Amino acid sequence: MYQQRKLVSNHPGPYNQDSNVEFDIQHQGVVDMTKSYLNIKASITTTPVGTAKAGFYQVDLSDATSTHTPLTNAVMISNARYSIDSNVQEEINKSNVLSQNLKAYTRNFEDLKSQNYYSVGQNQDSDLDAYDRWLSPFCTTYKNGSIASTEKQASLRCPLSDLGLGIGLVDALDTSQRHQLRVTIDKRYLTPKLHRIYNDHADADERLDINNYTAPAGPDINYGTDVTMLNTTDFDAPDSFRLCVGQAIEVSYVLHGGAAALHEAIITTIGWVNGIVAITLDTPIVVPGGQAVTATSIICSECTMDWSIDDLELVLYSIHPADPRSKSASKQIVFSTWLLEQSTMAAGFTNYEKIFQLEPLTMNVLILAPVGADSPLSRKDTLIDYRLRLNNIDLTSRSILYNDSLYKDRIIMTFNNMGKNYKLKSLNSTYPSGVDPLSLICNPIPVLEERQQLQLSMNGTAFAGKTLHIYKQVIRTINLK
Repeated sequence: MYQQRKLVSNHPGPYNQDSNVEFDIQHQGVVDMTKSYLNIKASITTTPVGTAKAGFYQVDLSDATSTHTPLTNAVMISNARYSIDSNVQEEINKSNVLSQNLKAYTRNFEDLKSQNYYSVGQNQDSDLDAYDRWLSPFCTTYKNGSIASTEKQASLRCPLSDLGLGIGLVDALDTSQRHQLRVTIDKRYLTPKLHRIYNDHADADERLDINNYTAPAGPDINYGTDVTMLNTTDFDAPDSFRLCVGQAIEVSYVLHGGAAALHEAIITTIGWVNGIVAITLDTPIVVPGGQAVTATSIICSECTMDWSIDDLELVLYSIHPADPRSKSASKQIVFSTWLLEQSTMAAGFTNYEKIFQLEPLTMNVLILAPVGADSPLSRKDTLIDYRLRLNNIDLTSRSILYNDSLYKDRIIMTFNNMGKNYKLKSLNSTYPSGVDPLSLICNPIPVLEERQQLQLSMNGTAFAGKTLHIYKQVIRTINLK
């Protein structure tokens, strides 16, 4: 049994890049942190371009690289710090780099796409069928009838465990002391995306053909009160139709004699009659009497977009006092967390060597290498092979070739050593297909109560300039009063 409690931050939004947002957690009873999450309230603002009308625009947030890569809501948080009575217990720097790469291995591509009902950047219509399933937390859509679709503020859930926080894996936390959570906003990896009629790869013009028309002789004719679609075989149900009620569109057509014309409009109704789609526009298209209209098609109107993080809430699940767990919360909490060390790597290197210091009680090491500033994902780049040495002792009998059996074996060993909360589900390095494959250099580390040294050697062909992120999973103990 739970009681849901929503905490407001000490710093109300909206938030800018690198804004720090803090929450005080005290006297909330015993809290199940595994169910608790950040509620990120975000909005996308649209502004029509040129003569386009101020209607509904199908918008979402996409990865900034436009490679159709599913990202989770944790990508909007770059740092996470947890404290008790102002004493820092754990701090995850570049938590979004860690979280997005871990999700790539603990959730496969289709799993991530299926989360689009609550996450950003999940379904980037990488194929035609994907568009049929497109959903956006920023839109309420209607594809039948006369109720206008609307853009809205999205509430995006980010579990604390997705930030890499070990405290997010504690199922009974006594909050009689003052606990504090601080997170840092990061908007760099997402950009607003306008979803058009067709997806980016199916039709370069992204146009939808509609029926041509010949006006009767006589005065000018209003054309547009009953526009039927030519390619209705593509749409077997309203959910698969690519236009919405209230949407701003542009109708283009050619008059007799070759004169091209454009008409900006808003869709006021969409109807389905015997499998034929009929739409009504807010203003009719005026066609000169007796003229034929050909090459008629619809395209979504253009708009500029901006997005904001308006507010953050911390949603806690307090255990009901009648629940036995509320009486048995431990005063000593043992968990794992992550420490980060970074190393800059200049462009053009074919060989790279570096020694890193491992803190006491380190149990695993992950080495990630995002290429460029617009993606958190670690990519192969030109990596050929690597080798790790711990305290001057080789961890393998040979160098590890990228994506060979030994490379995959190290990943499996490391995830098995991380614990039950990091279950490996995918070794697919092409994420998604057609993009520079993922890379992960990792290894379990024998747990010692003293510092250790890890030496990395990498070979490639002219590496890109980048920053290596060395994440060290360490064991921590908290003693509560």
